[in-house]
Amino acid sequence: MGFFAKNLTKTTYRTYVNDLAAFGFLLNIHGAPRTYGVSASFKL
Repeated sequence: MGFFAKNLTKTTYRTYVNDLAAFGFLLNIHGAPRTYGVSASFKL
């Protein structure tokens, strides 16, 4: 059994930015939100 968690502090961050001034906008791609869970496996 395992537990996992990512971005526990709910930090907002950008993973990609592209200034498309010729088209009149700025493209921002934000990182993943807070995620957490449990995984389990078994063998017979």
